[in-house]
Amino acid sequence: MSAVAPLKKKTNDLPESWQRWAAILAAGFVFVLAALEFFRLSPVSGALLGKMSWKWLAAWVVLVAFFAASWGALLAILFQPTRLSSIERRLTAVRQRSGQFTWLIAVVIAAVLPILLLFTSLGNLAGPYLRLAMLIYTAFLVSLCLAEDEQRMVTVSTLLFGLLLAGSLHVLIERLSNITAYPFSLGWSEGNRMFNFSLRVDSSRYDLMHGENLRTGAPGRNFLWGILFLIPGTPIWLHRLWDAFLWTAPYLALGYGIARWTKFDRLSRWSLALWIALFLYQGPIYTPLVLSALLVVLAVKPGRWLPTLIAAPVAGYYAAASRWTWLLASPAWAAMILLADFKWSKGEGWRRTITRLMPVALVTVAGLIGGALANAKLFSPQELKSSTALSQPLLWYRLLPNVNYPQGVLLGLAIAVAPTTVLLSWQALSRRWRLNWVHIAAYLSVCLVFLGGGMVASVKIGGGNNLHNLDMFLLTLAILCGLALRGKSFLEFATWPRWAQSVLALAVVLPAWSAAQIGRPLRLPDREIVQEALKSIQTRVIKAQRRGEVLFMDQRQLLTFGYITDVRLTLDYEKKYMMDKAMAGDAAYFQRFYQDLAQKRFSLIITEPLYDNVQEMSAGFQEENNAWVQWVSRPLLCYYAPVETLAEVRTQMLVPRANPEHCDAILPQGDH
Repeated sequence: MSAVAPLKKKTNDLPESWQRWAAILAAGFVFVLAALEFFRLSPVSGALLGKMSWKWLAAWVVLVAFFAASWGALLAILFQPTRLSSIERRLTAVRQRSGQFTWLIAVVIAAVLPILLLFTSLGNLAGPYLRLAMLIYTAFLVSLCLAEDEQRMVTVSTLLFGLLLAGSLHVLIERLSNITAYPFSLGWSEGNRMFNFSLRVDSSRYDLMHGENLRTGAPGRNFLWGILFLIPGTPIWLHRLWDAFLWTAPYLALGYGIARWTKFDRLSRWSLALWIALFLYQGPIYTPLVLSALLVVLAVKPGRWLPTLIAAPVAGYYAAASRWTWLLASPAWAAMILLADFKWSKGEGWRRTITRLMPVALVTVAGLIGGALANAKLFSPQELKSSTALSQPLLWYRLLPNVNYPQGVLLGLAIAVAPTTVLLSWQALSRRWRLNWVHIAAYLSVCLVFLGGGMVASVKIGGGNNLHNLDMFLLTLAILCGLALRGKSFLEFATWPRWAQSVLALAVVLPAWSAAQIGRPLRLPDREIVQEALKSIQTRVIKAQRRGEVLFMDQRQLLTFGYITDVRLTLDYEKKYMMDKAMAGDAAYFQRFYQDLAQKRFSLIITEPLYDNVQEMSAGFQEENNAWVQWVSRPLLCYYAPVETLAEVRTQMLVPRANPEHCDAILPQGDH
């Protein structure tokens, strides 16, 4: 039996009149906005309609006609279903004859959408509503292949699965689309992160300056991404493949681990696993925290105290070793799972209740101790105080819609979690999910603590452009969903109120739609341009080393993978670390940097192209840009002059100015 129990084929199985009209209006709304998006994003190619050539106008007209036909078909399905009965019978007959082959067809169909969006120019023309329309079409075709009902073209369970499969494949293919042997960084910090990972695992590959301090940070995360550096000679494309694996497989593994708590059939269990993965990807959430949650989900079980007492501190240790602010996560999740079977009888005394809760408290404390041991700064108030995480300013306006995040953190979070939160609350209030006051107090406390902490982290400078700082809160909701469904064989969806059915549909559509909006076709410079850039950098590095030190502020992966060779590496002044210090206004740190610049310590500096313009509030990440300009760009450009800018690969090389003037006057002052 499917976890989403199908409705029987009866005339009154049709939605109520208002729901049918709501579906018609919603579809029309999406189709109109999708058509307008295509028109707006299409290139200026002629004078027709103010911007289109005949070719683009024809494409737009075909799209509008297709939407109109789809809208008409939906109208017929909802209001005059008997007109399509013959088509429905033929399609179901074909499906029955195809057998298991339909699964392969369904996967291929679901993969077509991300391939079109990520590898063709359509990805640059498809806004969110066109992507939503394409996602719904894909889900319908997948459901058409997989529905097992002999009387129906599609069923609720397969339609929802189609949405989840299409969204999940989009995430996977988007990550795989970044697998390339391109030697330069694909993003602002990708290259230097690879360098940091390699430094943690195998620093012997570098010719380090004597006495350099290995500042690698976050050992849990660095070792996870850097483990392939244990194998000599691994190419950059393989590390990008590993990165794609780490951003997808653990999510699915955690989703399936939680889904195993249910007694759902295979289709419904995989639906739940895919939904959890997509729900979490709305953050997204860094993989070390996902792996810590996975260990807790797999090993922590009521009554199995030995594996629980091992898993809780190990998961706590690994999470805190990756980011100290994750200290509370694993112990809290372990306690939530252990409390799932906690029974409380009315009239039970406090002393007995506390006694029965002691094993849960013991596991929680063990998890906290494991996390504390992973991070020495937790035992040093002075070191904790000096952490940039506690000294950077908070930008509360980022909770509201802004240029960095059009939805803002508050609205973005509401869209991501409101349907799930409503369903969980309704399940508890309707007693479909039976909770006592201990459950409510524990679960609500964990949610509020992680929600509050995530909100504060989201408004810290450098954040607030997505929901990733609400990672512990999102994972907590995912685990609560698993606990609410634990031991159930199906959802009894057909018995739910219509509004609850609509909320469930929304809870599935929104994460899948969020996933479908990720990514655009990857555009890289021609191979000849890349080779010329590498040759130019290598030539200048060789010449500069005869006169002094060479500083790679950026593009350090060129050394990691041997694109640039024979370099004595200076670890100081790495771009990501400098940005953290700039956002914290750490004058003490930059004092030595300015002295090195004034003394012309470096004969050549390789960095991203530098600019000294201060941005207005209308620009994205204005505070971050201005901190970088104030603390790094202006002083550096005063003491050093660009000698070559390789714009296509986002790299700039600078050499000392012969006679820098008035640089002391522009050096910023700070509080640290």
